[in-house]
Amino acid sequence: MHYLYHRVPKNLTGNILYPLNVLRTKLPAIYEGQVSKYIGREEVTQQRIALLDNCLWNDVIFMTSVNPADLFNARREAGWGDTEPQQYFKIDPATLDPSKLAVFLFSAVGPDTRTVIKPSEFTEYRYDDLPKYAVVPEVTKEYFSQQYCAGEPRIKLFFRFIPHILYKGEIDISSAEVITVS
Repeated sequence: MHYLYHRVPKNLTGNILYPLNVLRTKLPAIYEGQVSKYIGREEVTQQRIALLDNCLWNDVIFMTSVNPADLFNARREAGWGDTEPQQYFKIDPATLDPSKLAVFLFSAVGPDTRTVIKPSEFTEYRYDDLPKYAVVPEVTKEYFSQQYCAGEPRIKLFFRFIPHILYKGEIDISSAEVITVS
């Protein structure tokens, strides 16, 4: 069985994950903390996702099919030391409406994080495709190494070049398992 993973927010309230645009009105203080991830690359928040009714980037919840333990191992292999343990929801994709899912391949985006994402970078979600998205790409490992060699205090975009599984709407995580990785 394949799963989807989403980091447990530090300030999670209740059992529902909300897209950023919903947080803006529902939980504005949490929204302010989350939207700060886009400082310097605000253009991304205006990206449209045609496969999901042309919704905005901030109308979806981002997940990965890569087990976070594999990501943290790749981080260590790139030279980074251990990090504080982090918790992730392990979500059964069968609990989600497949018509609200899509995949952002994250393969052709250039080094400029403000690049407009081409429609070809999005594809339809299929459960049977999750295994091919569940590996840490070599380009991500190289990016981790570049960030380390550049003396960065942290990896700026931890999920860079990793396919993202997108869900348009809210996700009830009350039955999701929580795993801890470091």
